[in-house]
Amino acid sequence: HPAIPTLLPPLYEELRRYPAKFETEVPTPPRVTTICRQFATAILQQPPMPTTPPQTDPAIIMQADSSATGTGAVFIRNGHIVHADRSHQAVRCSDSALLELRGLCRVLRRQQEFLRGSGARELHIQMDNKTAICGLRKGKDENVERNAVIQQITTLARELPFQVVNYDYVAGKRLVEADFFSRA
Repeated sequence: HPAIPTLLPPLYEELRRYPAKFETEVPTPPRVTTICRQFATAILQQPPMPTTPPQTDPAIIMQADSSATGTGAVFIRNGHIVHADRSHQAVRCSDSALLELRGLCRVLRRQQEFLRGSGARELHIQMDNKTAICGLRKGKDENVERNAVIQQITTLARELPFQVVNYDYVAGKRLVEADFFSRA
């Protein structure tokens, strides 16, 4: 998105001031929230992209990210954001994988109608937490809380009309839009 190059430098400058636990335990600082809201507003004010017929691109990529402030997700088709979701739920959680899994579960619940109506045959879910992705791929986790959320996600995914659902790890710096929405 064209707004990203202008918003990233001040965002990174602001984030350098906060501890490593920023993602899971520290509330999002006001300046970071302001920058993220500018981005989210720019995305949401764009005219909606028409969804491409399934024969052109059978896949939807969902990039999701969670922070202590909330969860953000963008849905991409043919390289364009066609839909976005953000939910605000201030949560303190020292387990970043659990935080990400809970956020993904919330997005899947909230976006059932969009996903069912997309006409896509494949859903590729991308997140920046290796532990969460590993658990999703296995369909289970040794941690009882994470395992319960993974079971909910698996059930939700099974109920969707996709022939393929993949879970992929993507480095955080490539999930910029979802990260902005999680803090907006």
